[in-house]
Amino acid sequence: MRGETEWRSRLTGKRWTRSAVVDKIQAKPPLKFDRGILVSNRVVRIASFSIACWCSFQASGQSIQPIPDKTVVLTFDDSVKNHRTFVAPLLQKYGFGATFYVTHAWMKDTEHFMNWEEIQQLEAMGFEIGNHTWSHDLFHTPEAASRLPRDLERIDEALEKVGVPKPITFAWPANRFGPESREVLRKHGILFGRRGMQPEFDYQNLGPGNLYDPKVHDPLLIPTAGDVYPNWTVDHFQRVVDRAKDEKIAVLMFHGVPDVVHPWVTLDPDKFRDFMAYLFEEHFNVIAMRDLQRYVDPTSFPEDPMAKARYNDVPLDR
Repeated sequence: MRGETEWRSRLTGKRWTRSAVVDKIQAKPPLKFDRGILVSNRVVRIASFSIACWCSFQASGQSIQPIPDKTVVLTFDDSVKNHRTFVAPLLQKYGFGATFYVTHAWMKDTEHFMNWEEIQQLEAMGFEIGNHTWSHDLFHTPEAASRLPRDLERIDEALEKVGVPKPITFAWPANRFGPESREVLRKHGILFGRRGMQPEFDYQNLGPGNLYDPKVHDPLLIPTAGDVYPNWTVDHFQRVVDRAKDEKIAVLMFHGVPDVVHPWVTLDPDKFRDFMAYLFEEHFNVIAMRDLQRYVDPTSFPEDPMAKARYNDVPLDR
């Protein structure tokens, strides 16, 4: 483990260390959660789902709120085992929300990836479990879209067996997307979907990527503001998240911390600790994808050209 490093906030100029931030939360009691009840200003557990969930949200008298500056959505892909053993406990200490996008694709590797019981433990800790498809296949073509309903259902069924609610948010596998699959998501009851930084930025481009603007972006094609790579620094992390203001949201995509199987998206645990300490010290509003319901009507679809786009790695076929 490297020595203690002092960081300087790009927002306030304030200097801080990770250990100083950790000291602030030592006396904080662990968060406890009950199904369907708002128990923290950071985390919501949702017991119902699909469009009915949104209608119930409206019927409860909870109106759309203005988006606070410094709102960040944390997402973690691919069911990596250290999401349960390292990432989630750290986030829980800070009171942060987050979404873990699960897939069956690598579960046979039990050393590096979670099983369904471990995923259930994540959900029991108060975190959102999102759908990343059973196969982690590419779903940007009409033919692939015909297979997507069953891929979504298999995740739903596996989660139901361990008592985890049906997901209401989705992450596009390998960041590919197409209009036919977008329609499948809508019919399946998915409220929010996260794409990558593409096509605006090439894969593995540090960016920063586009912020999510609900007035501009389709809720099933929310852009990633930062796809976290091994060469990210605290300074770059600050540059990405500090832009979250003026009704725009920074959605972040992480993989394993570290990610042994997919080293091109790995992140050193000490870097992750520093990133999360910065969000805590600077009082960011750190939420899960499902919590966007507080600020966004997912049944309202802006005229986003991406809704008619087909993205497969390089050129766009509109």
